[in-house]
Amino acid sequence: MIPQTALKSVPATAVANLPDIYRRLSIAELSEALRKMHLIRRFEEGA
Repeated sequence: MIPQTALKSVPATAVANLPDIYRRLSIAELSEALRKMHLIRRFEEGA
């Protein structure tokens, strides 16, 4: 779930249009998932 502090500057319509994954995961969880995806991509490109 996105912390309320992160949503203060975001219009309600923009939040409603976010993909579900952005509403379910915290910022830290999203960051970790993106980091893992980046590492996988780098590994695949190097193979």
